[in-house]
Amino acid sequence: MKVGEVKPCEACTVAKAQQVNVNKVCNSESKAQKAGERIFLDLTTITAPNTVDVTLRKTVWHMIVDQYTGYKASAFFSRKNEYLEPLCQTLLEWEQRGLRVKYV
Repeated sequence: MKVGEVKPCEACTVAKAQQVNVNKVCNSESKAQKAGERIFLDLTTITAPNTVDVTLRKTVWHMIVDQYTGYKASAFFSRKNEYLEPLCQTLLEWEQRGLRVKYV
């Protein structure tokens, strides 16, 4: 084998990947012009402090923020893959009320 012949496997690529930084300030052209046009999603895992003897069942916290109105909605789940269907249901309900999301 020669140097450069072996390509890294997918697992190595994912392990070395870095999260892209998100700009904290956006220009006026990219801001939402009406409710529901641009939303932000956040998914995080929460834990209880070591000083408290508590077992948390739903440790995944999902939050949606509407940029235009500042409306926030959140929910808790047991696993990260459980939030997708409720999110789709929420976006479908918004669309039925005339709030079509363009940017996530």
